[in-house]
Amino acid sequence: MPKRNIGRTRREWLRLSSEERNMAIEQIPYYEGLANIRYYKQAISYLADKCSLDEEDGY
Repeated sequence: MPKRNIGRTRREWLRLSSEERNMAIEQIPYYEGLANIRYYKQAISYLADKCSLDEEDGY
């Protein structure tokens, strides 16, 4: 998967609290397991929208 918006993504990452960062990291196995990458969120959108807070029961 090509890297996109690396600078913007890094800025969003630095804005997150340590708890929010840990929650986002915990979601990585779920996204690695998806077969169809067509519907992946870009990292910048995932972090900016704080999608890790929307997830129930870790997934």
